[in-house]
Amino acid sequence: SYNRLNGPHTSASKYLLTDVLKRGWGFDGMVMSDWGGVHAVARTIEAGNDLEMPNGEFLSAPNVKDALDRGLITWDMINQNVSRTMRTVLRSGIVDRKITPNPALVNSQANRDVALAGAQEGIVLLKNERSALPLDATKIKSIAVIGPAAKEFQIGAQGSPGVVALHEVGALAGIQARVGKDVIVRSTSGSTTGDDFPEGVLKSSSGEAGFKAEYFANKNLEGEPKLVQTDAQIDFNHAPKSLPNDNWSARWTGTLTPRKTGPTTFFMRGDDGFRLFIDGKPVIDNWNEGGARTEQHVVSLTAGQKYDIKAEYFQLGGGQEVRVGWNEPGAKPYAAARELAQQSDVAIVLVTTRGTEGEGGDRPSLALPQNQDELIRQVASVNKRTIVVLNNGTPVLMPWLKSVPALVEAWFPGQEGGTALAGILFGDINPSGHLPTTLGARREDYPDYGNYPGKNGQVTYAEGIYVGYRSFDKKNIAPLFPFGHGLSYTNFRIDNLKLSSPTLAANGSLTANVRVTNTGKRAGAEVVQLYVRDPQPKTDKAVRELKGFAKVMLQPGESQMVSIPLQIRDFAWCDVEARGWRVDAGNYEIAVGNSSRNLKQKTTVKVAGWFESLPYMADYKTQAEAVTGPDLALGKKATTSSLQEPQYTAALAVDGSSVTRWASGFNDGEWLAVDLGQKERIGRVHLNWEGAYARSYRIEVSDDGQTWTPVYSNENGQGDIEDVSFTPVEARHVRIVGVKRATKFGTSLYSFEVRAPK
Repeated sequence: SYNRLNGPHTSASKYLLTDVLKRGWGFDGMVMSDWGGVHAVARTIEAGNDLEMPNGEFLSAPNVKDALDRGLITWDMINQNVSRTMRTVLRSGIVDRKITPNPALVNSQANRDVALAGAQEGIVLLKNERSALPLDATKIKSIAVIGPAAKEFQIGAQGSPGVVALHEVGALAGIQARVGKDVIVRSTSGSTTGDDFPEGVLKSSSGEAGFKAEYFANKNLEGEPKLVQTDAQIDFNHAPKSLPNDNWSARWTGTLTPRKTGPTTFFMRGDDGFRLFIDGKPVIDNWNEGGARTEQHVVSLTAGQKYDIKAEYFQLGGGQEVRVGWNEPGAKPYAAARELAQQSDVAIVLVTTRGTEGEGGDRPSLALPQNQDELIRQVASVNKRTIVVLNNGTPVLMPWLKSVPALVEAWFPGQEGGTALAGILFGDINPSGHLPTTLGARREDYPDYGNYPGKNGQVTYAEGIYVGYRSFDKKNIAPLFPFGHGLSYTNFRIDNLKLSSPTLAANGSLTANVRVTNTGKRAGAEVVQLYVRDPQPKTDKAVRELKGFAKVMLQPGESQMVSIPLQIRDFAWCDVEARGWRVDAGNYEIAVGNSSRNLKQKTTVKVAGWFESLPYMADYKTQAEAVTGPDLALGKKATTSSLQEPQYTAALAVDGSSVTRWASGFNDGEWLAVDLGQKERIGRVHLNWEGAYARSYRIEVSDDGQTWTPVYSNENGQGDIEDVSFTPVEARHVRIVGVKRATKFGTSLYSFEVRAPK
């Protein structure tokens, strides 16, 4: 990962990668960095990080040889790195036999069946009032499928979590396939980026309904198009399968014949660049790389007159989406969605976090993006049989929840998501998914509130062990939907909880047995959950913790005993000072139910005391912190010999942020100096290097900022975090001189901190 933990980057943490992972947990495989996650040479190798991705900028052969020659690493360290890497290669089998790709396995029916089963079992029925679900296709004449996820699910987040399947079934297609021709199914995106273009107003150059679409395998619309087709609408969140997933562009052209005269609003949304032309004139122009954003422009059109329309888009990397919509003269927001919902027996609204989830950034809020909350309110106000389906990877706020009778959590349902959802909605599949997280009613209810996103690139994890349901329990906050919650189309009774023993000895085990009965009229599966609680804790503990669960499939009227094993370790807490797992002797409560807030079966077990040492744990009690005391350089005047670019000023090294940085020109001997404002007694300097660190550097002091005296020098700088101590002196000015660079770039520091001696 990219973050630091207690000082060094995790990619160069010997404690994490060697002490814990290898020695503590027995892992003997290869460790690989995240893309661009390495920041040093010797420390990375010494830590046990075996492979730098993607290109070996730091762990190149010359850099590794240089570290060897300087005595910063040993041949034994390199041999261990190579051994772990080769062990992983050998285990893959590619050395022992020739691997022949089998195209028949790609998107095979067997694999599609697995994807379908995964989606069916993962979907969670959160709410179902007045038996709104399952739907009966024999009693429904029309269905409105509304929302930005109506046609295409979000099946992966932005960036590296992105997924482009060879075959996808969206919600609309899945529902249409399930109900057949006997039920009218109509759809609209209901988007805040305008309505879809209705039938009859758009024609391509070939006379087909829609746009002529030309797709290019570059971002500049250059050369012959890789793909030419007709697109009924412009509303996409990934490239066509014949194009690369990144670095592509598209041009859509057609003839627009409006139905009404008057001011017409055109919308275009894109990530990255996009532009729109009407009769050759640019009306929207945002031909720049950047995250998803929406622009609109009003054009006066005449009914029946033909207009040339052209839209262009390029995608450079990371997230991608493009949409073009319009509002006809006099149209009110969400008019198409309201009209469709009013005309239908059932309205299914599919909302999504698309465009806000992925790597390299965080969601701006827990609210659904693009005002989809209002879309739900508008639809629910005209159709009392409104079912909401969430297409998201993280929690969302639900201010509209009381206005809808049914709510389904579909998550990222994969390539068979539409088929799976239709099966759930129409009762072909009885939902059995349960929440793996807690869904709160307010942003303020979540444990990170007040601490995230932190300040100056630093976050304090003040919640400690109280994350998820543990925090809601500790603070006695009622969640919107508790951890482990999930409804079914049948009912279950959980009773007759018994333990195999009333006591649990040190290093012992026992089994909790409970009876589960299907009291309803449908076959279904229940997930039985077991939680442990210490009624009289001797240290700060969670109110209760999940320690086991089991899923059982039952026919109507059928009962089955479910067994969940428990070990002594399930009652332990981490004693950091003693460096081990500890169980305090006493009576513990065993609670069983189907969510963290529905635990009706309870009993008690007497547990013996127990302790297991974890010698690889860091000794935090005696581990001295190098960074203590006030930073005397914080916010003081800083100067430098040069700058790489004007934005990388010297002041950024003393602003208290670990995100901003100073960067010098690409030369040896560049320096950064700080005026402390008055003479101070100093003896320590904390250096937080960017990747461009100094292999050799000096710390110097001065009374007047003109005459400098060296107090420390290092010929073997290793980058990342370096804490320097020297003989205490009194000085007003302090500077660092990058005598010799470690990279082809200059010298760059996130932080230059000056402190008094310990």
